[in-house]
Amino acid sequence: MVNHVVKIVLVVSAILITVRVLLPNSTKLIGNFGLSQPTSSSFTSPTPADGVSIPYGPFHNTDFTRPFFNGAILSGREWSNLETARLNGYRVIGVASDSNSCAYMPNGPDSFDVARVNRDIRARKADILKYAQNGTLIGLMEFNEPQNPDQCQDKGWKVPVWAMNQVADQFWMDFPELSKDNFSFGFGGPPTYLESGGYVSPSITLSVVQYEGRYGTVEEFARPLKESAARLGQKLV
Repeated sequence: MVNHVVKIVLVVSAILITVRVLLPNSTKLIGNFGLSQPTSSSFTSPTPADGVSIPYGPFHNTDFTRPFFNGAILSGREWSNLETARLNGYRVIGVASDSNSCAYMPNGPDSFDVARVNRDIRARKADILKYAQNGTLIGLMEFNEPQNPDQCQDKGWKVPVWAMNQVADQFWMDFPELSKDNFSFGFGGPPTYLESGGYVSPSITLSVVQYEGRYGTVEEFARPLKESAARLGQKLV
């Protein structure tokens, strides 16, 4: 039996969770709840541990020509693959701005350029609307680990929550064609970080987190995040 390290995306109830697990070839995979069954998956529908999950997909899966789960999270440089994703029935979460949040705060958190972020997102408006309306693009995730003080060359800078609130508020104003009922917008950090900043805008409907073994078990890692996301009415990836 050969073991493979696989990074997959899960949804529990309305909550999505990204986990890294060690799976033997014979292990059934668990994935998401609330999305359609994968139309392109080579896996038969598994019987997941929670009774409701189905496979979703990995980060940065740009090869949509082969059957692999149901979707992926794509960075900006991978958007050219959206049409292939559509043709093969995948569901994608995209990154429309620069995922390196340091690019937007050259002089520290107080200098964070909200207008530039939203301008970068609007630059992809045609693709966002096209692929959201045909069901391929199910959400946007901006910034990689905004809560991590080591992201900006060890300067200790974090993306301020006020800036994340403003980016999200402006997104929905810029995209009145989209509905929170079938599209999500958020950031690549835990909802607990958002709560640490006080007010959290209801415009943020999605948080994406990264699990590592040093955080303890998946259950220990997920529990406070699920509770936080539930308080904020968010989906959690």
